[in-house]
Amino acid sequence: VERDDNRERPEDPRQDYSYDARYFGIGSRGEWTPRWPYWVEAIRETGHSREDLTSAKSNISAWDFNAEQRYMTGLPSGMMFTVQAAAGSGDNDRQDAVNTLYGNAGGRDHGFVHFGYLPTGIVLNPCLSNLRMLRAGINVNPFFKIKAMRSFWMGIDFFRYWKDRPQGGISDLEASNADRDIGQEVDLRADWWVNSRVLISAEWGVFMPGKAYAPGRDEKSEVVSVSLSLMF
Repeated sequence: VERDDNRERPEDPRQDYSYDARYFGIGSRGEWTPRWPYWVEAIRETGHSREDLTSAKSNISAWDFNAEQRYMTGLPSGMMFTVQAAAGSGDNDRQDAVNTLYGNAGGRDHGFVHFGYLPTGIVLNPCLSNLRMLRAGINVNPFFKIKAMRSFWMGIDFFRYWKDRPQGGISDLEASNADRDIGQEVDLRADWWVNSRVLISAEWGVFMPGKAYAPGRDEKSEVVSVSLSLMF
């Protein structure tokens, strides 16, 4: 159960922003065999949100589903294949999937707003609201024969995104066309645990927009990052 207990300072007489939700979830984590682990989760969201440009309440009626299947090859390199599917419901009249402004314009609010973390790509990184996503990935340690590199891992992920409701928006406001095709993304990542206290990470990703983006806003985007983490 989530309650905003929202106190505006200063008070906005034209708009209330409270979002009070209830979540009911069920999930499972296990393995079909030791090489085939899985997890699956389904969530139903109810409660009340506020309509855009008014103080009227809307009933929330939203849902989420996500699942992941892995295959552990058992090879010395630790090669692992992953397939993931995820979806969060959307609302046709929401321009912004996760905020009150430009949010639900009236009637039931079908836009799912989640807590927690789910990897959805390092470039687009969309919230799981008005979104359907497929991810396929491979992780491997190509240097497993080198003692100092046995904690080094490389991975590649391919993402494909669609809108749940084509008329609605997603967390990226530039995907404003009434079309389901959001686009696709490819991410590369490398992690090296130098020892138990030092982690070096590098990642690169490119997002290629689909028809949900208007001309002029449909150019590909890239992200590159390198980080050093010290544990104390």
